[in-house]
Amino acid sequence: MIKPSSIATGGTLVALGALAAVAVGAGQSGAPAAPTPPKPPAPIVRTVVVHRTVRFVKHVKARRKPVTHTAPVAAAPPAPVYQAHPVRIAQVQPAPAARPKPVQTRTSGAGTSKGDDGRAEGGDD
Repeated sequence: MIKPSSIATGGTLVALGALAAVAVGAGQSGAPAAPTPPKPPAPIVRTVVVHRTVRFVKHVKARRKPVTHTAPVAAAPPAPVYQAHPVRIAQVQPAPAARPKPVQTRTSGAGTSKGDDGRAEGGDD
């Protein structure tokens, strides 16, 4: 089923095409155009670049705090003191220290290093 909006779109495109055809046809007349006079030579233009240093100094102004006169507030009563019960901590025996493994290092192979035969091994270039 064809929607009304697509019909309207098609009609608009046909109308625009007809207007474009009329405009193109109107630009072509049978009479030759009058010759245009030659253009005067272009004036000589010299461009000068001016460099100026513009400095802006922004001064920071101290703001005054508004003075408020209020009545002093009475201090709150102190909080009650609670006695904490003593905490017993169990004695823990430390585990025997295990002998650490020796450190082994590896490379990604991307670098250039000399192999067993003395030649340089390749990496990504």
